[in-house]
Amino acid sequence: MSEGDALLRVRTTVSAWPGRTGLRLAGRIPSGAEGILARVVDARGRPFVLKIGAPTRIAAELMALQALRGPGVVRVEDAWTEAGALLLEEVRPGTPLSEVEDEEAARLLFSTALKRLRGRAPVGTFPSLVRWTAALTTFSERLVRTRHARATLIDRWRAAAGKLVATAPASALLHGDLHDGNLLRQDGDGYIAIDPKGVVGEAAYETAPFLMNRWTRRADLPGSAMVLGAETLASDLGLAPARVLSWAGTHTALSLCWSWEDDRRVPEEDDPRWRLLDRLEAEVRPFGL
Repeated sequence: MSEGDALLRVRTTVSAWPGRTGLRLAGRIPSGAEGILARVVDARGRPFVLKIGAPTRIAAELMALQALRGPGVVRVEDAWTEAGALLLEEVRPGTPLSEVEDEEAARLLFSTALKRLRGRAPVGTFPSLVRWTAALTTFSERLVRTRHARATLIDRWRAAAGKLVATAPASALLHGDLHDGNLLRQDGDGYIAIDPKGVVGEAAYETAPFLMNRWTRRADLPGSAMVLGAETLASDLGLAPARVLSWAGTHTALSLCWSWEDDRRVPEEDDPRWRLLDRLEAEVRPFGL
């Protein structure tokens, strides 16, 4: 969608929002592929963030936000799901956790934010990690069929995913994409989560997107440092270190799989996620994978 088309959709949504008069555009926000973001104010001058996307995606995000609602997640002011639009509280200053370069500080801030997230979901409402990880079978089969150099590596992580879901402890509703770009600083209230996917599974998975994002930005990070980071984070959260580390690798393999699903092109060899798996795999073997 062009910038002009995006701006037109924002203006149309703002002017036509059911039951809300006086809503007006206050500025655009740089947006990703999954939606359009804009700053808006209501008739009383209160600031909000408008998020616009595909109606089905917005409806799923709304359901996750409502199930996770509490001090740890961004608050929904209003929703117009037919138009694919959410009106969310504006998080100020809104700087993402990804801007915190010190690894120990980032880890502690992440742990604090994660402890504030708790959700309950009716059975069948949200997808499960069993369903998510099943995608690795298709990806692995594709790589084997095409004799891709990474076929054996992905197949080992497919097997690891099967062991993880088969031995998982009690499940809960998870954010599902809790990386350091989806945690924003709010003055006086730490970091709060945005953009939940909503998935049912074990708590250890929630750490995986955060670890993957931090690790892929560190080209010089050895596998031993990854293990230490995972163990320390697990200790902070009262989780099993082996499962935190194993989910980090499994999520990385899944991330590569999702990239392939997007355009049916296997990520190139210089993709940092391959490097992460190379360094992590030898360290994970002692945990039975």
